[in-house]
Amino acid sequence: MDTEVRKKSLGEKLRKLRDERDLSLRELAALADTDYSQIHRIEIGQISPTAITLENLAEALKVKPCVFFDC
Repeated sequence: MDTEVRKKSLGEKLRKLRDERDLSLRELAALADTDYSQIHRIEIGQISPTAITLENLAEALKVKPCVFFDC
């Protein structure tokens, strides 16, 4: 799978999980201890998150990190 496709897929999963929990970008950012603009850039497939950022996002969303990778 192409890197750009992977970034887009991960971002779409993140956005879906955030929307399901009715969280704004700023609310999720506060819970995950990251900047809301970074989350936005992940969601639109502009950047790839670090492993630590993924762990923080997963913890904030109350899911396992592998959910971003079709576990």
